[in-house]
Amino acid sequence: MIRAWPIPLAVMLSSCAFFARPHFVQVGEGYTAPTLAEAIRFTPRQFSDAERVHACRSAAVVDRLRVAASPIDLVSGGAYDLRTLSVVAIDAAGVTVPGVPIVVEAEDTTPARVVLRSDAPDLDEGRLTAGASGTFRLRIRTMCGIATAETIVRGRVSG
Repeated sequence: MIRAWPIPLAVMLSSCAFFARPHFVQVGEGYTAPTLAEAIRFTPRQFSDAERVHACRSAAVVDRLRVAASPIDLVSGGAYDLRTLSVVAIDAAGVTVPGVPIVVEAEDTTPARVVLRSDAPDLDEGRLTAGASGTFRLRIRTMCGIATAETIVRGRVSG
């Protein structure tokens, strides 16, 4: 009876990779735009501790985030300027709330669709550099409070 459990355990462990959640890497922080016609205020990497405390001190509670971006299409080696993203926060009443603190994260894929190395000069300038061909996602989420809102922007890197 004891010998029967290693096989189901092996099957269960081998399937864990199938159910693994995607891993996202933070590439910057910023504030939502007042309208979808405007870009977010974006800081590559992350706020200082003092900036984060100040940003979250009066952050509004929002119901959802809305992005104006259509899928991001990049050519391998090309770059995407994250400061061009247009993201608005919307409260439960459907009213746009400008200046909500957000985190921008890129999906860490193998092979790398976008370069997420800590020494990447483009990343320090607020740009994602395209790597290998394939698809990737950006996740944008609110950073303050317990209840957060998030949205996904899909991207594709070609040849």
